[in-house]
Amino acid sequence: MPFTYYGVIHSELDPVIRERGIVLFRSGAVAITRPRNNGCEARVIDDNQLHRTWIGFRRIGSPKQTCDCVVYSYDYICEHIIATALEYDESQGVDMEQLISHV
Repeated sequence: MPFTYYGVIHSELDPVIRERGIVLFRSGAVAITRPRNNGCEARVIDDNQLHRTWIGFRRIGSPKQTCDCVVYSYDYICEHIIATALEYDESQGVDMEQLISHV
């Protein structure tokens, strides 16, 4: 399995929020606005609300992410971050259905 952002964060995910993130990803709710070498900025539309996200890696390789939603403000990885991670990984050529079913 290739190295993916989703693969790095999946063990930290709440199962309910994980499923909501997958639904957002599959529905096309994510638009990457600024791709980067090691991550991206994106907009996620969820229940007619716009959320801005950022995912990437620090220099030492640990994941870092932000979102402007309420769930993330409580230091939880939210469904918008999950959807963004999936969209980013897919943009890097990863077969997301295979990744989602194996992780």
